[in-house]
Parts: sequence; C-alpha cells; structure tokens
Amino acid sequence: MHISELSLTNFRIYRHLEANLPLGHLILVGSNAQGKTSLLEAVHYLAGANSPHKGSHRQLIHWLAMQEDAQPHMRICAEVVLKNETRKVDIRLQIDNNGTNREPRLTKNVLVDGLKMNVSSLSGIVNVVMFLPQNMVLVEGSPKDRRNYLDTTISQVDSVYSRAVRDYAKILAQRNALLKNIQDRQDIVIKELEFWDEQLCEKGSVVVARRARALSEIQDYATNIHSELTNDSEHLQLKYYPSFDLNQSQGNQLTLALDESFAGASVSEDDLVEVMKDKIIKLRTDEKRRGITLVGPHRDDFRFEVSGIDFLDHDNIDSLKSAMTNAGIDISQQVSWSGLLDKLISEKVEPTLVQPCFLTDYPMAMSPLAKKSDNDSRIVERFEGFVFGMEICNAFSELNLSLIHI
Repeated sequence: MHISELSLTNFRIYRHLEANLPLGHLILVGSNAQGKTSLLEAVHYLAGANSPHKGSHRQLIHWLAMQEDAQPHMRICAEVVLKNETRKVDIRLQIDNNGTNREPRLTKNVLVDGLKMNVSSLSGIVNVVMFLPQNMVLVEGSPKDRRNYLDTTISQVDSVYSRAVRDYAKILAQRNALLKNIQDRQDIVIKELEFWDEQLCEKGSVVVARRARALSEIQDYATNIHSELTNDSEHLQLKYYPSFDLNQSQGNQLTLALDESFAGASVSEDDLVEVMKDKIIKLRTDEKRRGITLVGPHRDDFRFEVSGIDFLDHDNIDSLKSAMTNAGIDISQQVSWSGLLDKLISEKVEPTLVQPCFLTDYPMAMSPLAKKSDNDSRIVERFEGFVFGMEICNAFSELNLSLIHI
C-alpha cells in the first residue's frame, strides 16, 4: 500500500494542503506546532474515519472555518496505490447550521472511488498503526483503552469485525435502555430483552472470536520481537479475558491463553453464543437491579504478560515447582505452595514495581483470613501497595463469618 497523493481542506491547522508522497520511508521534520502530528492523524483518519486522539469530530475542523464559513467543513482526500489497483478515498465532515437554536448537526460522508459508502468499506484500503506516547495506555490504562485500540486496528483489515463492533454497540445501547426502564414495564421489557439477548450474543460472539484470533496472530510476531530485544531472557504472552466463562468451575472470568487451539476450531462462534446466553440468564437478576448489561465483549480485556507464571494454572505444589524451576528460580528452601508463590513474587515481581502500583488478587492460600472474591473463589480481596520495589501498605477485606450456637 502506498498513499501517492494527499489533500487536506480545513483539517486541524491546515486550511489547505496538497502533497505528493514518495514511495518508501518518509520522515517528517519540522518545528513544534507545524502540523507533523496533524498530518499523521489525517493518514490515520483515512483508515477508519476516526481519530487516534480523544475528542469530538468537530475539533478536527479548522478554527477559522468554524468562525467564518457558513457551512464549516473538513475534507481528507487521498489516492491509494494497492498491489493491483489504485483507489481514491474521500472523507468529508460538514456542520449544517440550520438557523435554529439547536446545536448544528455534524454529518460524515465516506466516498470510495467517487461512490458514497459506509465506513466499513474503508477496510483493507489504508492500513495504519499509529504509535504515540499515549499508547502506553495499552499497558497502563483501562480495559476500555485496550479494547478501543484493538477494535480500531482489527477493523482496518476485517470488514466483518468492523460491522459487528458497530452493530454490537447499537444493540448494547438498546438493551441497556430497556434494563434501565424495566421496573416500569416489567412484562413488556422481559419479552423485548429476550429479542435483544439473541442479537447481543450473535454479534458479541463474532467480536470475541475474531479478537482472539487477531491477538493470537499478533502474539506470534510480538513474542519473537520481544525475545530478540531481551536476548531470550523474557517471554511475552498476550492473554484474553472474556466477561463470560467457558469453564464454570473457574468463576466469572476465564483466562484464555491465546494459542492455536483457541484461534482455531476448538471454540466456535456458535459455542460462544450459547455460553453468552447461559451467562446472561444467570446474571439476569443483577442486570435488572443495576440497569446495565454485564456480559459481552464491552467488558472484556487483554493483558501483556512477560515471563509470566499464572498461579491459577498451577494449583498444586509439583506444578508450581516445575514452572519456577524452568524460570530459573531457586526453590530448594521452599516446602509449601504458598511459600513458593511468595518466593516468586519477591524475586520476579516486587523488584520491577518502580512506579506506584498495587498488587491485587492474591490466592486464598496466602491470605486465608481475607474475604473471597465474588468473581473467583480461588482469590481473595487483598492488595499491597509498592513504590520503588518497596511495600508501603497491605490491606484486605476481613472475612466475616456468622457463628451460631445451638
């Protein structure tokens, strides 16, 4: 793929720009506030008609256009040379000042080769991965930040996924609205919920399955690159955490290590539909009480693990000993499972906790007097705070048991 021509009108600081871009690597050099990042943002916008920065689409329109033009608009136009063809992408934003007191309406139009299309038609034409300082949210930020980045990236190459994500968001909004009003329209809403349950599970299963497959492919590249950078001293893994459980014995969330078995045929979209339905039925009471949807890809997460040993995968002492030995940890002085885990945390985790952070989700064996987690009975509600590798606080929810004397 090569963007040979780029035209900007009223985009960010550019009132008008026409650029012919050479084939090969391109380095932008200039002083601060000259539009380097804006130019990259425009290229990113061609991939999916969205900005990598937070904020409204209105902010993309040049400030002079907003003040002086009767119908403020923005336009990004590009000629894209693909392997066997050349495509023209034209994206336009316009604010319609209708003369009323209501806020002017913003319209977005996407044209491909001169024909008006939907946003999903951009998939596969311009593929962009943009790295910015704020991309550290992939590691440090919330699950929503990671989901948004993943959705934007996959949608560029998978039009089915792009449509499923958009449809799922609409279905989710409708279902949440029903849940909020369920107290007033109990009988009617239950029937409507059953309809939206079907829609939610159908689209949600597509999103979950394709996210898992994409992350599996990403891991193949990321693992090799990370090993080269660390001289094979570390092993990187991506793990996907759906909001529903394929193994009911493991609480409300299941860690799916993204390997070929999951990315392949072992878990189909049909299987995911049925599991989502079961989980929705089990949480129906909680959903009605809280007025929100508690199951689906909008609550999923994926995480990066480096040389990780997940204690949930090693529930007996022999298994944990083997994993720690393979990681080069001396276990000769440890005789219990909890002692092994404490050794693991002390040697491999605590020294890396430079920035202020909290360790959470301790196993019950290490804190038997703490309250069990509502999500997973194998872990407890405990946290420890660390700064510069030093523990500064330790707290847990107290285990309250009622004692009845007969």
